[in-house]
Amino acid sequence: MLDLALIRSKPDEVKAGLQRKGVPPEAVEAILAVDESWRRAVAESDQLKSQRNEASRQIGALKKAGQDTEPAQAEVRVLGDRIKALEDTAA
Repeated sequence: MLDLALIRSKPDEVKAGLQRKGVPPEAVEAILAVDESWRRAVAESDQLKSQRNEASRQIGALKKAGQDTEPAQAEVRVLGDRIKALEDTAA
């Protein structure tokens, strides 16, 4: 089994080794493309979670002040939906 870190750091060597075993080099490119897509989805999801947490803190402050929280709650719902979509993509 190949370590993903090895594939990322030395893709040409991995391609050569796999080619000797009869595996087409395009397999490495496909793995790297999926890995990059997954990494982007995870990074965006983490960023959105941070935004959601900040918005949730703001909702608490608004409630404490007796102000309307519906716009902030709508934003949190949108962020939650986007996070769910990203997590489904990354899975």
